[in-house]
Amino acid sequence: MDAQFQTATARSNYQSLAQQAQHLEDFLKGDTVWIDNRSEAHRKMVSLSQLNKRLHRFNDISNAVNNLREYADLVRVEIVDGDEESGDLSLLDDFEIDAQNVLEKLESFIDNSLVDPSTEDAADALLIIEAGNGGLDAKDWVAMVRHMYSTWATNSGFEVVEVAVVPDSVAGLRSCIMEVRNSTDADCAYGWTKSEMGVHKLVRFSPFDKNQRRQTSHAKVAVLPIDSNEEQEFELDKRDLKIDRFRASGSGGQHTNVTESAIRVTHLPTGVTASAQERRCQHANLTTAMQRLRDKIRVNIEREKYEKAKDLKTLLEIFLFQTLFSHLISINKIHQKPPL
Repeated sequence: MDAQFQTATARSNYQSLAQQAQHLEDFLKGDTVWIDNRSEAHRKMVSLSQLNKRLHRFNDISNAVNNLREYADLVRVEIVDGDEESGDLSLLDDFEIDAQNVLEKLESFIDNSLVDPSTEDAADALLIIEAGNGGLDAKDWVAMVRHMYSTWATNSGFEVVEVAVVPDSVAGLRSCIMEVRNSTDADCAYGWTKSEMGVHKLVRFSPFDKNQRRQTSHAKVAVLPIDSNEEQEFELDKRDLKIDRFRASGSGGQHTNVTESAIRVTHLPTGVTASAQERRCQHANLTTAMQRLRDKIRVNIEREKYEKAKDLKTLLEIFLFQTLFSHLISINKIHQKPPL
């Protein structure tokens, strides 16, 4: 237990996070902070909230470990050092249960400490899952991927909110949008889910094929950070947008949407699209779709920067290798004996 607690203390970077939180608190105490730059103040306030969540979790675990140590001393006095026959053996069972619970919290905290709460990774995550190539098998694969992510997030302590689910008329799902939100038990939802972005492939013998042939199915997963900052610095030109309105899908019956409240926004220069249909108000769906479109474009821009930086690094490595190789050849020529 002490070894795990020391590991958690080292990985949590408690002192550094506490200093960052104190610095943000001092900044937000300024008289003109919210007047000079409201957007920056709001962003720092959100960062402070994320840091405090991590610090509070560590403090709670630290208190639980200290209480467990006192409990261990009580058990030792009551059972080990005292008379085992007259001692209350139920204390030992309760101690084992409490120790197991604290150990699970410690292990979860150690794993969660791998992500820095002072970066963009601290944001909530929006997962968009869409069926790719594969026909009906791909839609069934989307349903399985949705279930896997939902189960993982729930077991990890995150809060899962399904925003929109578009089922297929035969089986599976055409698409699904869900939010993975931070909670008191887990933070940095975007940091943990952003690596899932991409195309996920499933190869199996299709249960929908009467000949039981092997089928390859694809599910496209996009992961976006949910920016809680109300004032967006990234604006789009309205002339570059194409807005489509359509009826939102539903379960039928009285829940059928008879108005075209669903929104799909397309950014013409890049071809990026985003949609929203979870609300009955068209204006609210438009606002949500625009926010998702901004996040998608911003993620694409960051990805392009990363690819350019990676290509530049590769070119530099090749250049350094060629320079070193030519330098070694020149040295070898110098040390060669002259011909007789």
